[in-house]
Amino acid sequence: MDNQSVIQAPPKSRIEKTHDKIRDGGLPVPTTARSAFESGNGRPCAGCSETITQFERMATVIASVALRRLHEECFTAWATFSE
Repeated sequence: MDNQSVIQAPPKSRIEKTHDKIRDGGLPVPTTARSAFESGNGRPCAGCSETITQFERMATVIASVALRRLHEECFTAWATFSE
C-alpha cells in the first residue's frame, strides 16, 4: 500500500470528545447541576476520557444522580452544549 495515500484525521480535541459523548448518550444532556472545582486527582474525565492530572482543574459534578469528574474545559463544553 502506498503510504502517501493514507490520510489520518487529526486527533479530536477534549471538547469534541465531550460533545460526541453527549450525543452518543455517554453523558447526560446538561441540566442544572451542582459543581465544585479542585485540582485533578488522576481519574479519567467523564467527558473526554483523558486523565485529569494534579496540574489541571477538575470539576466535580452531580448530574443525573451520578458523580462525574471533568476537566475544566470539558465541564464548560458539557455545560454549554447545544445541538
